[in-house]
Amino acid sequence: MNPEFDVDVCIKLIRKCGGLPKVIVAIARLLVTSKTNTSQLVQSMNTRFMGMLKTKPEVDDLRDLIGWTHYYLFQTCPVYLRPCILYLSSIFPGHCGVRRRRLVMRWVAEGYSKDTDSHTAEDNGEKFFSELVELDMVQHPPKSITTVFNETRMVLCQVNTFFQEYIISQPLEDNDFTLALEAFTLKGQCRPTTQRRGRHLVIEESWERDKIVFDSIDFSWLRSMTVFGNWEPYFVSEKMRLLRVLDLEEVSGLKDDDLERMMRLLCRLKFLSLRGCTNICHLPRSCGALRQLQTLDIRHTSIVTLPSTITKLPKLQYLRAGMAGSQWTLSNTNVLLNCSGRHQIAASVKVPAGIKQLTTLHTLGVLNASATGGKAILGELKELTQLRKLGVFGINRRNNNEFISAIASLRYLESLSVWFSEDNEQAGRLDGLSHPPKKLQSLKLYYNHVDRLPIWIDQLGNLRKLDLEMIMPTQEDIHLLGDLKFCIILRLCVNPSQDGEELHFSVRPEDTENNRPKGLGFPSLEVLEIACNSRLSLVMFEPRVMRLLEPLKVRCYGGQPSLVGLSILSCKRRRVCCEVNSFCHEYIMSQQMEDNHIFSLEGRCSLTSQRTGRHLVVGSTWERDKIVFTSIDFSRLRSLTVYGKWESFFISDNMKLLRVLDLENASDVTNDDLERVVSLPRLKFLSLRGCKMVSRLPDSLGGLRQLQTLDIRHTSVVRLPTAIVKLHKLQYIRGGAKVTLGEEGTSASLATAETETQPKCRSTHALLSWLPDLCRGKHAGDPCSGIEVPRGIEELTALHTLGVVNVGVAGGKAFLKELKNLTQLRKLGVSGINWKNIQELCSALSCHRYLESLSVRLDKDEQGSCDDKLKEDLRNRIAEHPNKLVLKLKME
Repeated sequence: MNPEFDVDVCIKLIRKCGGLPKVIVAIARLLVTSKTNTSQLVQSMNTRFMGMLKTKPEVDDLRDLIGWTHYYLFQTCPVYLRPCILYLSSIFPGHCGVRRRRLVMRWVAEGYSKDTDSHTAEDNGEKFFSELVELDMVQHPPKSITTVFNETRMVLCQVNTFFQEYIISQPLEDNDFTLALEAFTLKGQCRPTTQRRGRHLVIEESWERDKIVFDSIDFSWLRSMTVFGNWEPYFVSEKMRLLRVLDLEEVSGLKDDDLERMMRLLCRLKFLSLRGCTNICHLPRSCGALRQLQTLDIRHTSIVTLPSTITKLPKLQYLRAGMAGSQWTLSNTNVLLNCSGRHQIAASVKVPAGIKQLTTLHTLGVLNASATGGKAILGELKELTQLRKLGVFGINRRNNNEFISAIASLRYLESLSVWFSEDNEQAGRLDGLSHPPKKLQSLKLYYNHVDRLPIWIDQLGNLRKLDLEMIMPTQEDIHLLGDLKFCIILRLCVNPSQDGEELHFSVRPEDTENNRPKGLGFPSLEVLEIACNSRLSLVMFEPRVMRLLEPLKVRCYGGQPSLVGLSILSCKRRRVCCEVNSFCHEYIMSQQMEDNHIFSLEGRCSLTSQRTGRHLVVGSTWERDKIVFTSIDFSRLRSLTVYGKWESFFISDNMKLLRVLDLENASDVTNDDLERVVSLPRLKFLSLRGCKMVSRLPDSLGGLRQLQTLDIRHTSVVRLPTAIVKLHKLQYIRGGAKVTLGEEGTSASLATAETETQPKCRSTHALLSWLPDLCRGKHAGDPCSGIEVPRGIEELTALHTLGVVNVGVAGGKAFLKELKNLTQLRKLGVSGINWKNIQELCSALSCHRYLESLSVRLDKDEQGSCDDKLKEDLRNRIAEHPNKLVLKLKME
């Protein structure tokens, strides 16, 4: 990136493009061709993004997109969908993720989604959301993980920022439909004014809380208030008599006393979210006065008991409480249970008697059935016949029958989550439930004391998503799971009680022998996640299973099972290498020279003055002819890629603008050739990967001040020159040699690497997985195990990828001390770790909060084995890493 740019400013501009390639290309072209200061132009575009797109002639090709947006929103957009679009765009920042359910229930409370003869308001809201997804106005947030069986029912979403920018850029007086949806925002530093009024108030985290400014606002029209950041008591006013929506999700500073004032003054509330307000311990009895309330979300608060007055809310449809959450939700740190099977009682709430009066409830959970009066509450559930989603905690021997009876009465139930107590194995199996709800699509059963599935599992013909925690499924259980023909997501947590247990995903032998269609096990499964303890020794995938599987995630606590049979899984996204679509390649290369910036040398070439361009490819079939090569015009050349044999004349003094030199696996590249390579002052990318004759890098490498990427893997280079520390823009250094594994080892390393279902903007939600301790047969002293780096490496503060560094040599400890200053590292590989330097390694790692991938090669003894105690010690230390939820450790 140009050093004159502010990274945050550029990211903000990119976000405004809404992920639309056409917009991104147009913006890039405008920045390149503009004669004004580029940095100032970026700042101006952030301030007047849509205005500049409409007026700048350099982006005329966006007029059709802007015209379509205007035509759709103002003329052809359905009347029912328009306020939903405006509401989402006006309330929530485009770069922030919003829960789908939160948005839909707000639409319902605002009256944008209403009941019809055939559908409820919530059903219609879900339909509206799906339409926005189809229009690409709603997108997956970057770094989010897909865990749903329908793309239009994504858990988290965000508004397309391009469309949002267009909507908020419209003048209020020219926008005949925004008058019905006036939204105003408090952010940054605001002054008192009489002009602030509207129907929807957003208080951003950046706003400097000022009571004088707040009191100057006209609240007489206010229908919704959304707060981000810190809460202040004066945010609730007596003038907010018409307020319907109060969304305080994840705000800080909210106290129980504030709730008393809310309940007294805001009697028209339809939507109240206190989700994530951890300081809230009690819901006041005065909540019974909110007779219009439809949605109450108090999840992840400290509330453990609901007041008896909750039963006076006849319109309540959505009630979520407790901290119960799936251990599979990677972004959620409030994990209810782990593979030891111990539950947290605070994960649920005690519900008062009389809950059956809330006949409009369609979502309820998580209620504590093991609390006093819990059996009676389960009996009342029979009356809540409209329930679609239910979560129950504490099912045991004493209340098992009442729970089964209640579930049998809920014929519309689509989602059921159950947390079992450990006092009765029979209760955990729910065998008394002879007729489970036929509409059930999502089932979560959490227990660790049961060793087989419920006998009715095969009756769930509509099941799409299944979470199971149990001791160990039998082979017949696996076959039953494989018969669930519509199951798309399976999450399995097993707790074997004996060492050496094995998990085999297979089909019935008789189905395989007879070649029956039913013999295809798990025919619709796309997502498989497995968690286990150290007693599981093997996970095997046999033929004819999981033909559609994409991501596979395995995490184990205290050990790693062997993974066998992964090669039969056609996991579409598990790819390290890729290839260009041949049809597209042929079409591109067939274009006329003046339309094609790429030119290549293949086979036998004759002299011509027409060879010029920005990207030159030297093919392996080309008959190396110096006369032909020197006849080329290199004045515009930006990249040179060489396949096959290298010749010394491939470097020319005329290549002054060359940025990329890719010699991966080229033959006959020597140390002397590199002396000429470093004469290319603008070089940003240099790959010598696989050039085995290269044994050293010249000191003159320090002259490549623009270099960002240096790849010397699989060369004979064992030491970096001291001049490397002068390359302050260097971001990527890879060295050392990769040791080839056997087939089984390779499969294992691929299997435990997380594969995402979203395009990689990654991160944040990766899985901590211990890969097998694979014996490499190499000693730390072997030069191929890593490269030595010089003192001063800490000056390369832009580095995000570094490895493999040999720290088992003289100066290794000094490097580990300098490593602390490379705080931007995302990927690190080290070799030569032993008892003498493990303390320094772990001390350095504690400073790397952004680290996502760590590869460690331990010293080995004369028999080629690693010290098991050293392995275990390193594992325990890494488990305490501040970024342990996104760190992937590979021990070799």
